[in-house]
Amino acid sequence: MWNKEDSKQEPSLIDYSEHVRNRNWDKFIEYMMDEYHIKPKFEFSKCCPYGWNISFKKSSRALCRCYPLDGYFIVLVVIGKKEKERFESTLNSFSPYMQELARSTNEGMGQKWLMIEVEDESILADVKQCIKIRNEN
Repeated sequence: MWNKEDSKQEPSLIDYSEHVRNRNWDKFIEYMMDEYHIKPKFEFSKCCPYGWNISFKKSSRALCRCYPLDGYFIVLVVIGKKEKERFESTLNSFSPYMQELARSTNEGMGQKWLMIEVEDESILADVKQCIKIRNEN
């Protein structure tokens, strides 16, 4: 059994899928690999409670970071100065959850660090839209 807090035990995508047990996880990973032609990069972070996580980078630019949890997962998308105008102009097209998250997340140094809890398909669609906005800038 994979221990996400063990820095010496790098997980596989199967380990993540078994841990998350949410069909949106596999859909998301497949989407990122197919849409952006990038592979997930496994990283271990000692400074956060999540341990192992996955980052998706394109041309050294981080599109998002994913944290596997029990039954769902969190995707971190940073909306920076370049993305802010486009993100805010399309905010009404997002789910109520995402709209509230965006409004309640404080901005620091011109950025919003959105920790998006993906529990259903509407939120997964929001995540995809955020990443698309991030990739276009």
